[in-house]
Amino acid sequence: VVASTGERPPERPYEGDLEAPIDDDLTLAARGHGLSGDDQRILAACAAQIGIAHTQGRLTRHAAETDTLAAAEHTRASLLLTASHDLRAPLRAAEEALVRLRPTSDGETRGIATARSAVRRATQLLTDLDDLSRLHAGALDLYLRPVDLDEALTAALDDLGTGGHTLVLRLPEQPPYVLADAALLTRVLTALAADALRHSPPGAPPTLTAEARRGHLTIRITDGTGPDTESDGSRVDARPDSLPLRLSRDLGEAMGGTLDHTTTGGAFSVTLTLPTAAHRIAPSPAGP
Repeated sequence: VVASTGERPPERPYEGDLEAPIDDDLTLAARGHGLSGDDQRILAACAAQIGIAHTQGRLTRHAAETDTLAAAEHTRASLLLTASHDLRAPLRAAEEALVRLRPTSDGETRGIATARSAVRRATQLLTDLDDLSRLHAGALDLYLRPVDLDEALTAALDDLGTGGHTLVLRLPEQPPYVLADAALLTRVLTALAADALRHSPPGAPPTLTAEARRGHLTIRITDGTGPDTESDGSRVDARPDSLPLRLSRDLGEAMGGTLDHTTTGGAFSVTLTLPTAAHRIAPSPAGP
């Protein structure tokens, strides 16, 4: 019942003495004596007007809810941008102070290295938040073109630094070009590989495997955790909700791909699937 009036209004259309269908989902039903043909036409006209009013009211409520959600999203994005701007200065100051410190023992050297790593990690999280907000606001520019996976991986390994040297790569001899934004693809590969490296125990490096299939390329990154390695199960379960994975998933979808995750035998895998270009780009001829 959307609305009713009078004594003992019918709760179902078939409980009424009179019925005037409005559309497939809405019917005007009433109790009372029978109506003449003219009165039936008047009842049908009333039903049509009631249907229009009902639709307009529903659209108005939906618009109000949309405006409320948009305002809340705008407020959230503004808070994130403000927090990111305010936190960058103290993080930069902390990084500079750590660089100036001179350790006097191995313990202090390790402590300073850990602190610098944490500061860099916090700075990267702020960058991720900025990009996620810009992506959802439609303010993140995308330039989709055929991208060489080897070049994107080389750039990602450079961004990872020495830690990326422990990543095991299993690639086809000539992977097809993927349709992607080169900078964002490098960003996604770096984030996924860094996340896998953080959760892999010593001596069990993560593996990156690429496989060409009809019309797309799958890139799977699996960390080194497993049934024979120590792993915090609650941490593994929470990883799909981590900021790097959320950003990677949203960037992958923005480039026309998908990102899925699975946990098998204790190992956590993330699979990025991207469409491939129709043909590989031929190298430019050498100049004179």
